[in-house]
Amino acid sequence: MRPDSARFGMTASEMMVINPPWKLEQQMNNVLPWLQKVLVPSGTGYHKVSWIVPE
Repeated sequence: MRPDSARFGMTASEMMVINPPWKLEQQMNNVLPWLQKVLVPSGTGYHKVSWIVPE
C-alpha cells in the first residue's frame, strides 16, 4: 500500500475483505496475477494478499 500521488488519475487502490469466505485467499492468489497483467500492461503494478489478523 502506498499513499496517492499528485499524478493525474487514480494512482493507487486497495481492497479489504472482512470475514472472507473459505478459499477466497486461494482464488485471489490465482486471479490477481492475471488481473495485474490486464490492468497494468507496463508491468509496474503489484498485488498482495495478506492477513491483518491470522486465523
